Amino acid sequence: MKVRSWTNEHLVYLLAFAMAVILRLLQLGRWPLSGAESVWALQSLEIARGTATVVGSEPGQVILTGMLFWLFGDSNFLARFLPALTGSLLVIGPYFFRRELGKRAAIVLAFGLALDPGLVAISRQAGGPMLAAGLLVLAMAAWYARRPILAGIFGGLALLGGSALWQGVLTLGTGWLLYLWANRSESRAVAYDSGIPRFLLPTVLLAAGITVVLGGTLFFRAPGGLSGVGSSLSSYLSGWQAGETLRPYQWLLLLVLYEILPLILGLAATIRGWLRNLAVERFLSLVTLSALVIGLLYPARSAQSLVWVLIPLWGLAAREAVRLLVPIQQDRYAHAAHTILTLCIFLFIAANLAALMNEIGFRDDTVTVRVAILLGAGVLLLVTSVLVSFGWSTATSLSGLVKGSLAVLLLYTVAVSTGGAGLRLIQTPELWMDNPSSAQLDLLANTADDLSEWRTGRAGSIDLVVVNADNPALRWAFRNFKQASFVSAMDPHSTPALVITPVDQEPGLASSYRGQDFLIAQNPQWQNLQSLDWMNWLVFRRMTQQPVSVILWARNDLFPDVSLTSGENIPPE
Repeated sequence: MKVRSWTNEHLVYLLAFAMAVILRLLQLGRWPLSGAESVWALQSLEIARGTATVVGSEPGQVILTGMLFWLFGDSNFLARFLPALTGSLLVIGPYFFRRELGKRAAIVLAFGLALDPGLVAISRQAGGPMLAAGLLVLAMAAWYARRPILAGIFGGLALLGGSALWQGVLTLGTGWLLYLWANRSESRAVAYDSGIPRFLLPTVLLAAGITVVLGGTLFFRAPGGLSGVGSSLSSYLSGWQAGETLRPYQWLLLLVLYEILPLILGLAATIRGWLRNLAVERFLSLVTLSALVIGLLYPARSAQSLVWVLIPLWGLAAREAVRLLVPIQQDRYAHAAHTILTLCIFLFIAANLAALMNEIGFRDDTVTVRVAILLGAGVLLLVTSVLVSFGWSTATSLSGLVKGSLAVLLLYTVAVSTGGAGLRLIQTPELWMDNPSSAQLDLLANTADDLSEWRTGRAGSIDLVVVNADNPALRWAFRNFKQASFVSAMDPHSTPALVITPVDQEPGLASSYRGQDFLIAQNPQWQNLQSLDWMNWLVFRRMTQQPVSVILWARNDLFPDVSLTSGENIPPE
């Protein structure tokens, strides 16, 4: 019997997978769920409690997360766990395509998928397209590796992944058709070389069907889950008639602000591929183009839908990176010195740019000096590159300049990945998140729990009324309050122990209640940013945000300083 041993290549992929897991799972439940995330988490909670009646357009997220809630209890971490796990497994996909990509390019692609800011941010959000995208890539990898049962299982799970799957299928189909059209004379040979024996197809379909039936119903515990497959398609189709949720320029701005490294390398690979007639580059560029065009035409586009652009774009970037990072045999010391010097100059420019943005409007006398320093650093970089070119060779100069620039872009990519992952000390506004909840939402729920324990001895057992402030994030925060009710107007004859109201709709509770405001969300005002504001956000992540606050009112008799003989009108329990 042949025993497969671990090679250095396997260990490198394991390292990439470990990096992906750390970036996606570290402090995954730290921040409260946003409103969009809470919609799916609440449906999963109904599955876990056996009260679900309708499953939305993401049945896989809802049903499988419901199973996790049933087994381990509900939490923010588990609500986001499946996309994070799938996003981590996505890193393994390039291993199965290393024959076409090249072994080195496949490894670079694995690390690119692990570190990419957009993929990290999307993987750390409950719901969204990561479940569909990651499982579809794994299904294609298993299909290509001639593992029909695995291909069917992953394909069936991808079908449960939600409405985003259909945009991925449309993107891949369009890209493949464009590739065949561009290579009309070679289309038969391509189809024959890459084809899979037809006798494997029934096995794939059978495995996919069983997965959809069992997974879509949670082993027949939630039969309504199968309807989610149909609703995911109808939800995607209805998006073609919906109003714009994200403007096209904002959608493209995500690529420029977050994905500058794969964008530059991908454009270079595309130009090289079409000039030299390279099949892999031509195919990946057409898939990327299809994803861009379809994403721009789709009215209900979201930041998360860029996942279909990022995966093939990183494939192009990996191919180009391998070409650019070829070691130079001659003038190695000069080449290394020029690379390090280029890196240092760019870091110096970045530090002075940050100082310049911090001083504009406050210390105008030093702005001119900062601008002069930036221009001087640029001139220094140009002069050193020319001197290296004359002293050694043009190839040494260009290679050191390119590699130093790539090192800077890699550091920038890692930095913005930590922001998208929410790993910074404070919650920063990011384009990948739709109106994220504030950390004070958890503080609000904890305060209500403390009052409940003080009054009844148990958390979540006190009566709570939420007045005209109904949103999924609040419902999720108070999911374990058995006596919580959400109403549009408060009954004037009722005196619940706790009341939550918007800050601008005080219902006249000041005489019998004590109130404290809590910030539950901050809506970034992206549409109001000017050019200087964008720079300020890019450097410091500072921008104007519209706060959304509520007031928690607690009845006076919940507090120990209220005396029963003080003459106050204390409502009865």
